[in-house]
Amino acid sequence: MKSNFLKIIIASLFLLPGCGRVDDGQETSSTQVQVSEGFVKTETTIKVLTMIKEGNAELFESFVSAFKEVEPNVNVVPIYISGGTDYDSLQRQAIVGFFKDDFPDVIQCYPDHVVNYLRLGKVLNVKPYLDDPVYGISAEDKEDYIQPFMEEGSQFNEEGTYSLPFCKSTELMYYNKDLVLGTDLTEYRNTLSDELKDLYQTTTVTEDYLADITWEEFFDYLAPGLKYIYGDRLTDHGKQEATILTYKSTDNLFVTLASEYGGYTDVDDEGRGQILFDNPTIKEKIKKLNGYISHYQTAADGSIITPDTFECSLLDSEKLENHYNFAKSAFKNSRALFTITSNASVMSNVPSSNSFDVGITSIPRSKNGKHMAISQGTPFTFLDHQDENRALASYLFWKYVTNRENSLKWSLYSGYIGIRNSNYGIVEPEIPNLEKGSPAYNVYMKQYYKLREMPEEMFQTKTFRGSSTCRDVAGQMFLSLLNQSTMDDDIIEEKFSSAVSSITKYL
Repeated sequence: MKSNFLKIIIASLFLLPGCGRVDDGQETSSTQVQVSEGFVKTETTIKVLTMIKEGNAELFESFVSAFKEVEPNVNVVPIYISGGTDYDSLQRQAIVGFFKDDFPDVIQCYPDHVVNYLRLGKVLNVKPYLDDPVYGISAEDKEDYIQPFMEEGSQFNEEGTYSLPFCKSTELMYYNKDLVLGTDLTEYRNTLSDELKDLYQTTTVTEDYLADITWEEFFDYLAPGLKYIYGDRLTDHGKQEATILTYKSTDNLFVTLASEYGGYTDVDDEGRGQILFDNPTIKEKIKKLNGYISHYQTAADGSIITPDTFECSLLDSEKLENHYNFAKSAFKNSRALFTITSNASVMSNVPSSNSFDVGITSIPRSKNGKHMAISQGTPFTFLDHQDENRALASYLFWKYVTNRENSLKWSLYSGYIGIRNSNYGIVEPEIPNLEKGSPAYNVYMKQYYKLREMPEEMFQTKTFRGSSTCRDVAGQMFLSLLNQSTMDDDIIEEKFSSAVSSITKYL
C-alpha cells in the first residue's frame, strides 16, 4: 500500500506543477535578530494556509494584527485559498510543497489528511508545547477547552498531539415552527392500522416530540402525517414541487446512519482501518430510504431530498436550470418543512422575507440508540520545518486565536461551534453584523443555545490511512443506491461489494 501512496504523491508533482507554492514573496524563516519581548526571541515568519472564506477573513486578519502586539518578533502570513478549491486540493498542494520544501507552518485541514502528512513525517507534535510550564495552557484553560475537540488531535496511531481545534461544526435540524408545531395528527393517525396506532401514539407535534424523534417515526409517521395534513399547501408552488425534509450532505447522511445502525468504520490495534458498514442493518435502512427519496417527477410523493439526489433526477437542461438549487433553498423558501445542515450554514436557513419562525433541534436518532451528530471541522495542524522558533510561533498563534475572548468572537462571527465551555456563558451576546431582535439574530441565538449541548451528541469518525477515500467511495455508493429507480437485494450487494473492494485497496 505504501508504494501506491507514493505513486499518488509523485503523480501529484506532475499534475500540479504550479500549485505547490504557498509563497507570496516573503521568505519564511527565523533570523538572528535579538528582541526581548514575547516568547519568540528572534524575528520569525510563519505562514498559515487556510480556506477561511472572505466573510470571515476580516476577523482573522484582526487576530493576526493583534497577535503582533503580543509576539512582536513573529510575522504571521495568512494564505487564503478560494476560488473553487476544496480541502482535497489543499492536501495535494501541501504534499507537492513537501517535495519542493515549500510548505506552510500551519494548515487548516481535515483530520483524515493529517494521517497522510504524518506518514510523510511532516507533522509537529504539539503536546510538549501544550504541557510546557512557561507557555503551555493553564489547568483552567485545559478545563475550558471542550475535551472531545482537544482529544481529536491525539487520535492518530502516533504518540502525541498533532492538531488543535479551530473550526468545529456539526449538523442540526431546522424546522418551520409555524407549520409544524401544534399540528394535530389525529385525523391521519385514524387512517392507520391498529398495529401502527400502537406504535405511534403522538397526536400533537411539540418541541419535546421533535427533540427525541427517531428516523423510523420521522419517515413512517410524522412525514406522511404532515403530507396528509398539508398536502395541498406543500405543492402549491407553481412548477416547483416541495418536500418534507432536505438534507444538505449525502455523505454525512450515510456516515451518520451507518454509525447508528451497525457502525461505519473502526481501527485495529495497529491503526489499520476496518469497514463496519457492510452489514445487513444499514443495507435494509438504505432500501427503505430509497423509497422516501423525492425525485423531480414525484417530489410531492417523497419525504426527503438532498442536492445530489435532486440534481441526479433532473431530466433535461431546462429543468436543471430551474431546479438546480432547489434542495439547497427549499427550506428558506417554504418548500420544505425541515432541513438538516451544518450549523456553519445557519444564515442559509433564515427564511426569505422572514416568512416564518424557525425552530432548531437535534437530528433524529435510531430507534434503540442515542442522538448522534457527526463532528466535523478543520483544526490547525502544525507542519515541521525543524525550526524551533517557527514551531513555537505557530503554537502561540493558535493559543492566541483560541483564547477565551477570540474563540467567542470567532464562534459568534462565523457560526462555528465554540471550542471552549466559556463560549456559552453569555445570556445575550453581541453578534457582529446582526441587529438584536432581527429574524436573522433570533435564528442565530436559537442555534447558539442549542450548540451548548451538542458536544455530548457529537461523534468523531475514525481516521486511518485511506479514511478520506473510504468516505468518498462510500458516499458515491450511497448516492447511487438512493437514485436507483428499482431496488432489490442483488443491486445493494453489488454496490456494497464494489465499494468495499475499492476502499480495501487503500487500507
